[in-house]
Amino acid sequence: MMIPARIALALCLLFAVGCEKPAPDAGSRTFRAPRPAQPPPSAVPEKVDAQEAPAPAEDSGPPDEIIEAVLSVLEGIRGGKRGDEARTALAKELAQAMRENSYCQPDRRVRVAGEIVGNVVDADVKRPLSGIPDEQMWRLADGLARDLAVRCGDDIPRGGTVTALPKLRAPKGHVALSWLALKGFTFKSGTPLPAAVTALSGQKAAINGYMIPLSTEQKPREFVLVGSLWDCCFGKPPAINHGIIVTFPDGAAYTDFPILVTGTFEVGEELEDGEVTSVFRLRATSVVPQSI
Repeated sequence: MMIPARIALALCLLFAVGCEKPAPDAGSRTFRAPRPAQPPPSAVPEKVDAQEAPAPAEDSGPPDEIIEAVLSVLEGIRGGKRGDEARTALAKELAQAMRENSYCQPDRRVRVAGEIVGNVVDADVKRPLSGIPDEQMWRLADGLARDLAVRCGDDIPRGGTVTALPKLRAPKGHVALSWLALKGFTFKSGTPLPAAVTALSGQKAAINGYMIPLSTEQKPREFVLVGSLWDCCFGKPPAINHGIIVTFPDGAAYTDFPILVTGTFEVGEELEDGEVTSVFRLRATSVVPQSI
C-alpha cells in the first residue's frame, strides 16, 4: 500500500514535479507552498549531547563542477539517452568530470559513475524526468551528487538511494530504530503488523533520516522522516511504512542534512477520512542535524 494521496502529494510537491496543488486545508498533511528556505543549523534545538549528533560542516556539499556533471547526466536521460550505448557514454562523461576535478578515489570513479547513471535511468521509468521543471533539476542534481560522494567513500551503499546517514548512535535510554526493520515488510491495511515492530510502540527511541516538511513553517512542527531521499522524492512515493510522521512541539528548523530524532515511538494504523495516513509516528523531544 502506498502513502495516501495527501502525503504522497506533499512529497511530490517538494520537488515540484508537476502535481496538482492541493486546496488549502489546515487539517491535512500536505504542502501548500514551496519548501521553506534553510535556516542555520544552529537554529535547531540541541537537546542531545553534541557527541551524539555533531553539527554539520559549513562546506560539506559536492563542488559545483560535479553537480554540473550530474546535471548533464540528468538532462541527457531526460532527452532520451537511455539505451546501453547512451548510458555507457553518460557514465564515461561523468567519470571524466570526476577525474578532471580529482574527485573520488581513482579505482572507484568508473563504477560509481555507472551506478549513478543506472539508478537515474531506472528512476526515470517510474517518474519521468520530463515531468520535472528546469528550475528543479539543479536541486535533483545536488541530491544525486551527494549520493555520488557517499559512494566514493569507504562505506558505499549498495542500493539506489540518495542517502548518507551517519551511523546511528542512540542516546542512553533510547532504542535505536532500524529503517531495515521498519521497511522490511509489505503493509496491508487491516492485517497485523510484525510483532517485532509492534513491540517498539511506546518506547523511547532514536532514528536518523531526512526531513520532509508538511507545512510552510520555518520551523515545522510536523514532518515526515524518511531514510532515503531517492525512495521518497527522486524515485516513486514510498510505501506507508517507509516513513515516520514526526511531531515536535518546539519546531525543527529545516535542513538538507540528515537529522537525529529522539522521542516516543508509536506503532499502529492512524486514519484520516477513512484512509490510513501512517503506521509509524514519533513524538519527538529532540531533533538535531548530523554531518554527512
